[in-house]
Formats: sequence, structure tokens, C-alpha cells
Amino acid sequence: MLPPDLHVDSESFFFGTTGAYASSNSGYAAYPVPLLLGEAGRAFKVYFGGYELDGFVHLADSTNPDQRTSLVITNAPATFSVWAHGATYHLQSGNMQAVGHGRMNVPSLKGGYIGFNADGGEWFSQGRNTGIWTGLVLADHVNDSNAVEQFRVAAVLQGQQMPQVRPALVVLGDSRSEGFRVADGRNWPRLAQAYGQYQSYNLAVSGATTRHLLGMLPAAAQVAAHSGNHVAVVFGGYNDHLSQNHIGYDETLINLGKVIQGLQALKYYVVLVAEAPTDPVLRSKVMSAQAAGTLRPDTIVDPFAPGSVLSNPGNTQYWDKDFTHFTAEGQAELASLIWASIKTGFAQGVH
Repeated sequence: MLPPDLHVDSESFFFGTTGAYASSNSGYAAYPVPLLLGEAGRAFKVYFGGYELDGFVHLADSTNPDQRTSLVITNAPATFSVWAHGATYHLQSGNMQAVGHGRMNVPSLKGGYIGFNADGGEWFSQGRNTGIWTGLVLADHVNDSNAVEQFRVAAVLQGQQMPQVRPALVVLGDSRSEGFRVADGRNWPRLAQAYGQYQSYNLAVSGATTRHLLGMLPAAAQVAAHSGNHVAVVFGGYNDHLSQNHIGYDETLINLGKVIQGLQALKYYVVLVAEAPTDPVLRSKVMSAQAAGTLRPDTIVDPFAPGSVLSNPGNTQYWDKDFTHFTAEGQAELASLIWASIKTGFAQGVH
């Protein structure tokens, strides 16, 4: 929490982080919020995913309560920064940049919070899988673009980052890939970064249905436009059949097919993860559709095949007691099993 007597110039503040984010789309109900400056009704806020769980960075200020930008946060070690200059917000993450527009109706923003969501109640008191930061900079008055660039360059050098064009991984999924019930940074997409050098974008978010996965395609397109060879992993569908969502199995398969086709049209090598045995009906339907050719990923990986350590949801070493999510060890096993297909995708390159 920032003290109320700490204030920044609303038209020229700067916020920058070094380190990483473990998720690009932890935007369930527009949370978490890595930065909020100011007080209710007179605040600037940046958050990921928005209410539609679209994977983009969103901004809010007194002129616009929800402005989607074209930026997608990378989960690989990189700088993330927001620079307010006049009526423009300049955003940067890794090798991607974007701008937002607006103007505050107050000269200064007093108080606020960093990396903490005080708006969402106890369940959201600390956003899951958000910032794993090694450094923070908050400057109250910056009018020199060279100073902003110097921060970005210094952070790249210090962290030995390589933000130039390079292979990219995009994950589309739900809580099992976002990392629900494990500590920040223990989700399998984050853990898989130990196996190779690439830009990673984890668009998975708790509660996402296959309809939400379709809504993540524009963010995947933005990543594809700024990367070399790119691979997408699709692991979702379970939430469709929760009572509140009313999505039938037929629509789930249709939506998964559209997601796969949409990613392939963007020149992604698409890896489909077989459904977990938590929903044996959906698992059977996905496997049958893939065998029949109605689902046509470039490859399918089955971490839950009979005989594998993840085949039994009752194994509490790898599965949470809810029989649906994974422990940290389960997430690590997923990273290991899925990585082989990701590596193949990077090697084969663009379609």
C-alpha cells in the first residue's frame, strides 16, 4: 500500500518493474492490479485481461474506466513499464510496446497500491501468479524519454535479457495452467521456461471456458506478429460443464476446433493437451474427436495416460484434494511432459 501523502504528477509519472510475471491474463473480474495510483474516482489503474479475459493490458483513468491496449505481458524475465506523458500512456513489456490515451482530471495522484488488489475482497487480496519482481521504480515526474529508455536498457543488461524477436509460446487454458492453488511462479508454463530460451505468454486464467479461449485469439495474434517460430498449447474445456456455464459437450468440441484452426491460421504449431480424467466424458470425446480428425492439432499430448504419474486424481502428491487442480509437483510434471511437444514445435517452425 502506498501512503496517502505519497503523490505523483498525473501527467508525467513512471512505473517500471524488473523480474517476471507468471501469468499474462490473470484478469478474472479484471484482477489482479499490478498498479493503482490515486484514490477512488481519481485514480489510474493498469490490469491484465479485463472483464473478458482477453489477455491484453487494460488501463483505467478518470476519462475511461476500461481501455484495452495492444500489449500482452510476457512471462519471461523482462521489464514492464508504464510512462504517462501528457495525454498518452506508453507501455512496454519485453520487445512489445503500446500506447493508451486519456487525461486525469487532477494534477497529482495520491496514494494507491502496487501488486496488491484491495478492491476484490479476501479471495483476491493478492492476485494469483502475478508479479515475481526483483525491482520496482516509481518516479513522480519524468519528462525525458531518454531516461525511460535508459531504464529499459539498464534492466535488460542487468538481467541478461534478450528482448529481440525470438521463438514464442502461448498457452490458452484455465486454472490448471494459470496455477490455481499453487504459489506464484509454480504454474507449468512458468516452470517450462527452465527448458529453453523463448518468450512465454500464459493467457490461461481461472474460470475460463472454451468461449473465453476463443476470445484470447486476438492476443495470440499480437504475440505472433512480434515473434519468430511460435507454438500454442491448448488445455481447456472442463469449466464449460460447470452448472453455471451451461455449455454442452458438442459446443466444447466445436470451440476447441475453432481455437485450433484460428491458431494454425496465425502460423502456430498447436499442441492440444488431452483432457484430464477429472471429466472422463470430456476426455473420451476429445480423444475420439482427435482420432476421427474433427480436432486437428499439430500434435496431442496426454499427460494423463494410464500408467503415468498423473493418471490418478487421487494421488495427492500430484493432485490437489479437489481432484481437479495440481500440486506444485503436479505442475512440474506437466511442464516436463508438455515440453517435449513444445520443443518439437519450435524446431519445426512456422507452417
